[in-house]
Amino acid sequence: MDRRLPWVLIAAWLLTGAAGTAAIPAALHGHSTALIRTLGVEAVVAWTLVWVAMLIPRITTLTAARIGVPAAVVVAGLTLATGDQSVWAMLFVLAAVAAVAALANPVTIDAFVDGSSYGPERRFALRTPPLTALVAVPPTWIVAVALAVVPPFAVVGNLVVALIVAVAWVVTVRWAVRSLHLPARRWVVFVPAGMVLSDPLLLTDRVLFPRRNVAAIGPAYASTDATDLSQGAIGLALQLDLTEPFAIPLVDRTAPPDAAGEKTVSTDRIVFAVLRPGALLAAAVDRRFTVGETRPAEPACVHHAGADHRSSEESQTAVPLPRTRSSR
Repeated sequence: MDRRLPWVLIAAWLLTGAAGTAAIPAALHGHSTALIRTLGVEAVVAWTLVWVAMLIPRITTLTAARIGVPAAVVVAGLTLATGDQSVWAMLFVLAAVAAVAALANPVTIDAFVDGSSYGPERRFALRTPPLTALVAVPPTWIVAVALAVVPPFAVVGNLVVALIVAVAWVVTVRWAVRSLHLPARRWVVFVPAGMVLSDPLLLTDRVLFPRRNVAAIGPAYASTDATDLSQGAIGLALQLDLTEPFAIPLVDRTAPPDAAGEKTVSTDRIVFAVLRPGALLAAAVDRRFTVGETRPAEPACVHHAGADHRSSEESQTAVPLPRTRSSR
């Protein structure tokens, strides 16, 4: 897989920096020199950090880019709201929006995620559940970027506000960044032994499905009764049919705080959703997996006494992978 970022993202971010350099000072015309310099330094530092993140695509730098690039849209919008109708201000807004769109492109996200692969691995990002994207991400993003308002408040003399924001940021930033980083740690990866599913939002550990135990990979039927691990993600879902039941370790959010917080589901079929299902199926063919029609919903049948007990004894426990540097 080509792990280089799409040129559109690189070009859009370069243009964002160039336009912002001209638009921000013009929008602050009439304010104190100290404020202009403070905001200028902040903008340059933030732009540079995101630029470095783009040059080293990893799951960690994906989170850094997801924090910094949307901030450029906010700054560009505020620049335009000050009344600056110059060409540079307009270009600043357009370039920042283009950078956000390029960063959200599935090809770009996979390039970041696959950048953390080792050797022959091939990673594909899972789709983010709508509830996480629309409800959980915005407030945590606001917390993560709140530090940017501290220096301007301090420069203009609002030291109390600056201190309150700084203290609140220090207390909450660890939680915010960890929450924002969780979507970047959700992926499917092909390894020499088989296929691994990593989803810290749903699973207590990453799970390895050996190639010999994979019967088929393909689009899931709408009526499938397979164990749904897509968390309601929008888009084409894929189904993994297994030759025997596997024990999937799920996060148990109903467990009390002092409990293990894990429940196990035994299943021989799972449904998951990646950003680029076609690319994943093509990679599966290259890795000698069986790609094709998956099993639909099982017809209702009568279970004999003891059947569930035998199934439990014969089920194979999914193999969790050891923690690696790229999963942190």
